[in-house]
Amino acid sequence: MTINDADWAGLNATRRREPDRLRAALANRPRRELLTDDRLLIVAADHSARGVLGVPEDPTAIADRRRTLEALAVALANPGVDGLLASPDIAEELALLAALDRSEEHTSELQSR
Repeated sequence: MTINDADWAGLNATRRREPDRLRAALANRPRRELLTDDRLLIVAADHSARGVLGVPEDPTAIADRRRTLEALAVALANPGVDGLLASPDIAEELALLAALDRSEEHTSELQSR
């Protein structure tokens, strides 16, 4: 997933001017079926909350928020992924971008403005 400039600007504007929309997008996201195959794959995205902003090859890899959200959206699009462990701000922004929605017809809250 690539976050285009318009969606990036919309996400930042929403965070500043309408923070309740972020929480609503997270609260209203579709839920998955209960676990049926005894396996669970959670994408961990709590690194920035723990002060980890990079890897040895790229010490600021996670510091670029847009790049991090794009990478997380790609990971979450994998049908084998069951969930996300993230700080609230990351989870809210992914919900607003519809990256947590598994339906075929999902639309970003930013696109529906």
